[in-house]
Amino acid sequence: MTEYTESFYDDQSHASYISATKVLPIIFKHIKPRSVLDLGCGLGTWLKACGELGVKDFYGVDGSYVNKEKLWISKDRFISANLSEKLYLHRRFDMAFSMEVAEHIDSNSAKLFVNNLTDHSDVILFSAAIPYQGGTGHVNENWPEFWAIHFQKNGYKPIDFIRPKVWHDPEISFWYKQNTILYIKEERINKLGFEHYKARSFPLTVIHPDMYLWACMRSENHHHSNYIRDREYYASLHSAQDSTDEPPKNINYGSEYQVDFKPRFYFLRKLDQLFKRWTR
Repeated sequence: MTEYTESFYDDQSHASYISATKVLPIIFKHIKPRSVLDLGCGLGTWLKACGELGVKDFYGVDGSYVNKEKLWISKDRFISANLSEKLYLHRRFDMAFSMEVAEHIDSNSAKLFVNNLTDHSDVILFSAAIPYQGGTGHVNENWPEFWAIHFQKNGYKPIDFIRPKVWHDPEISFWYKQNTILYIKEERINKLGFEHYKARSFPLTVIHPDMYLWACMRSENHHHSNYIRDREYYASLHSAQDSTDEPPKNINYGSEYQVDFKPRFYFLRKLDQLFKRWTR
């Protein structure tokens, strides 16, 4: 995984926390976890929000590069580990999180990363960057169907419960509005009151308008051959999801749009570039 700089965490932590304070109460009305695990917790912003909602038993796991002096949670709640390797904490939690982390894990470790989540909870809140979303250190941006296949191999079903409730909230970062899906162990779906959401009547992959505009602003050259390749790969994921086949040969997205995470200056720089192109 990429070793992120302190400026990366400083820039994204506030938006992450605000998003967490908006998303988590929606879930906690239906599931009241007493214990929570966050794989890829960063500075612990989502766990901070959990604590404010009454959860006292929580832990966050991330790399040793995280500056523990800047954690939003107590240091004794933070566990250093390589998320690309096998992890087992010898206990299970009422809920586990992985919020915009999986795209930072090499595709060869994707199955293992999902296993690390399912080894620790029956209920998993999961969000991962889709192809061409862009970001810092993204090496495996992939469609939700890709991750759904891995979860389904472990007996977990996608529950599209969150996105319709947060889609139009301007305070939540678009990647959470677009990508957040609950995965619940199949035999517990009815017990937790989510049987209404079992039927897959809506595609897992949906593009938020904020994401679309973000991508359009960045695009310069996107070859037709890539478009054909991407469509075929997406179609193959759908086919595999409805069968017992292994996931199709993976295409690694992410390296095309590395971002120096300085949002206050990034948009101005891009607008200036576009203006110069238009006025040539």
